[in-house]
Amino acid sequence: MRTAYAALISASLLLAAGAAQAKPNWLMATDAREPWRVALDRAERVREPIMAFVCVENQQLTLAMEGRTFDDLDVDEALEDFLCVRVDAVDTRNQPFLNAYDVGRKDVGLEVQPGHEDRLIVEDPGRAQTYPITLFLNPDGGLEHMLYGFVIPEDFLHVLEQVKSIMGLHERLRAKADDAPALAELGGLYVGLQRYPAGREALEKALALDADGKLGLGETALLDLAVAYVSEGKAGEAVELIFRHLGAYADSELRCKARFLLGGALLASVEPDRLAVEELVAQGKGEEAAAARARLLDGRRQAEEAWSWFEGEKGKAPCEDTEWASYSLGALAELRAETAYADLSAEVDALVAEGKVDAAVQRLRAFGTDEKQGHRGTDRGCEALFHAGEILLKAGKRQEALAQWRTLADPDPAENPCAQTLWRGQAVGALQEP
Repeated sequence: MRTAYAALISASLLLAAGAAQAKPNWLMATDAREPWRVALDRAERVREPIMAFVCVENQQLTLAMEGRTFDDLDVDEALEDFLCVRVDAVDTRNQPFLNAYDVGRKDVGLEVQPGHEDRLIVEDPGRAQTYPITLFLNPDGGLEHMLYGFVIPEDFLHVLEQVKSIMGLHERLRAKADDAPALAELGGLYVGLQRYPAGREALEKALALDADGKLGLGETALLDLAVAYVSEGKAGEAVELIFRHLGAYADSELRCKARFLLGGALLASVEPDRLAVEELVAQGKGEEAAAARARLLDGRRQAEEAWSWFEGEKGKAPCEDTEWASYSLGALAELRAETAYADLSAEVDALVAEGKVDAAVQRLRAFGTDEKQGHRGTDRGCEALFHAGEILLKAGKRQEALAQWRTLADPDPAENPCAQTLWRGQAVGALQEP
């Protein structure tokens, strides 16, 4: 009897332990109040953040979050610092909460049958998203961050750590609103979570409070603010900030990141010119188009200079074996390919205008098959081969155009280096046109 009793106790303890580790400590309804109302009230009182899991019960992504992410022991431990609440997106009693955070269901023109509620979507500005949605709210009920769909435990844990840091910084700023280091750190975290307007606001305040540089906030804050500026279409201001950083912190460990960001900001600063060139040409505004093209070429040249800083002999190149060198060299290769293709396009257009169709096609084919310059099998190289077919077709050489596209549409990578690019699909589509 004692043995059976001991076994029963052991089994009960194991079950209890498993139950404690399996799920977050979800808040339950009390006094006929929905759990989210309980969470908001308690959060304000005890100054704890909220993790609200907005879901459709028993749907695939909900079950994936429950069975993998919320079952993770590290995630479960991290969530002990949050008030955790489930919000059923289908339950009409939760509509005030869904409306308050703009995660309510939208009519997408589908007749939703029982059991298929996962077809309902919510809309984030500019895009549609499916449930579940995980909201992170501060103790005052303000939205700090939002995740869509299934998130693997490692990424979810990283966001939890970022959000907890944000909450701690908010409490510091409640006690001292002009805490410049706290503002700089908060801004950097917001930028990392792609909450750029909030990040910009915090970073600008921090840098204004450290105008004399005695706190040394600029070494990190200038680059974070530059990222925020680019995201908000202020690439010119971002370039100024990065040059300011390179001048003030020439020996900083962040100089590699600064060089990478500089190239991107320079390109972003002339993006409006890139978009305007064709429109200005179509409108017959030749001088304005030429000026926009000149600015575009100058911006590309400056970006190339910024990223070419990472080039050099093995063992001697700056920032070698860092992520910033890898990113920059990859971007540099793509930029050079774009520039080469832009030059080629101008040459081809001139040849076609002179009636030299065969010469134009030959130049495009030579570019698309050039292994020495690395164009063969690349997006730009394959685009050139597709464009050759377009020129042939417009010139009335239909059979030659079809032959060009048939080669490009070959699915065998051994025969067609463009088989893995989008231009194979373009060629297939062109062959199916009447």
